[in-house]
Amino acid sequence: HGEKKQEIEALLKAFAETVKTGSAQSMVHLGIAFHYKGFEDEAADLFRDASRVDPENHQAPFYLSVCEMRLGHGESAVQCAKIATERRPTWADYRNNLGEAYLMAGECGNAALEFEEAVRINTYYADAWFNLGLTFVTNAILQKESRLFANVISRAGDSFNRAVLIYPDYQT
Repeated sequence: HGEKKQEIEALLKAFAETVKTGSAQSMVHLGIAFHYKGFEDEAADLFRDASRVDPENHQAPFYLSVCEMRLGHGESAVQCAKIATERRPTWADYRNNLGEAYLMAGECGNAALEFEEAVRINTYYADAWFNLGLTFVTNAILQKESRLFANVISRAGDSFNRAVLIYPDYQT
């Protein structure tokens, strides 16, 4: 308990000092630390501040999108992920993240497009293949996007199988 308390106090002290320095990159790095410790609100504040300080920063909107998803803010997550993806359109992680945000927001068609682009960029991207399969199944349940209905079982199965081939832990 004491060690955890010291860690939190150190993070909060670093938070105050980082905001004073005005370094976008420092804010992003500290925001990532807060994010991995589960302090999503504080991390989101840092990513927003970093975006204001450096409007061209691509990491801040990417991680802000991740935080917004964890906080249950689907539409905001989509907007942030779009910004990051516009800044780095060939980064498969950013495409996958935008797909996850779309899926959370119930936009299965857009989610599928982003996952398909992620695996086009990196055919060995197990998470994107898995998410694509999940999108096919989710869309079938929600009956959202008719273009995704065709061969849904085989398309979902193919996506899941590819994910397992790349990352066998998906089997479980």
